[in-house]
Amino acid sequence: MRREITSFLIVLLLLNINYVIGQDIFQKLNELPATIEVRAPEFNTEKKYFFKINTDKNILIIQDLRTSKDGKVHFYQFLYEIPLNQLNSESFKVSNSDNEISLEIGSERNENAILFYMFQDNKVSSISSANGIPLGNWTYSDSLYNEITQIIKSISDALPKSDPSLKAPKKVSGKFKYIADNVTHDNAEMDDDLSIGKDYYFEQIINPNGSFLYPKLLKTIKRALKEQNISYTYPLPVIIYANHEGVIESIFIGNVPADKYCTIDLTKLEPIKIGTKNDRSTKYLFLLE
Repeated sequence: MRREITSFLIVLLLLNINYVIGQDIFQKLNELPATIEVRAPEFNTEKKYFFKINTDKNILIIQDLRTSKDGKVHFYQFLYEIPLNQLNSESFKVSNSDNEISLEIGSERNENAILFYMFQDNKVSSISSANGIPLGNWTYSDSLYNEITQIIKSISDALPKSDPSLKAPKKVSGKFKYIADNVTHDNAEMDDDLSIGKDYYFEQIINPNGSFLYPKLLKTIKRALKEQNISYTYPLPVIIYANHEGVIESIFIGNVPADKYCTIDLTKLEPIKIGTKNDRSTKYLFLLE
């Protein structure tokens, strides 16, 4: 019995060490400055990236926050989602060109491993997939380049070694899994597989008029943030997973800082049941105000 207990504690300790290291190294990326200003509809924006691990689904979530230099939030926002099992020691690349620093994250295992979510006024306007994501660009300085390089080295050292037997897939522009009715597009290529994550399919949780399908669920999330003394500003990413019967499995809230999570007691939902199509597992994403 003593041996079994000792083995169990060792396993728990190892799991906890991996979790702490992962959060710590991604937190350093959260502290990077805003990027170079880029052109955008209505007003130009800077990009600030926030990395957070969804431990329940083993996924890295990256919020691409777009604001003006004076802090005004743009109506277009972006979110990226990468399964952690798709990352290895070669996944993060830092480059320096034309007096600018950029960061690329890629998967050598799957051409469609990374999901891109684009939001317009809180609602998802499109979902696409690819095997790589470019982040940046930052104005070059020796100190910033060295800082990012050291952060990426720490992350790469913590990830599994690259498998030399795997042939890296060609870079692809990506395919769309969802395009909203109000989005204009030219020659968009749709993916045959419309799932977003293993066995989950996307549904909007916000009505066309901007109201939520489940206001009680929204109140539960906001109450949990308040009770746990977690301050947040718009836009706060929320991802809800429900099984094929519509019963909520988990709620992920991408609050910053990355070392603090808001937890939801699902028993308080009594339980809330979400509508599904064709009895399939469903995934909702939105930005909380």
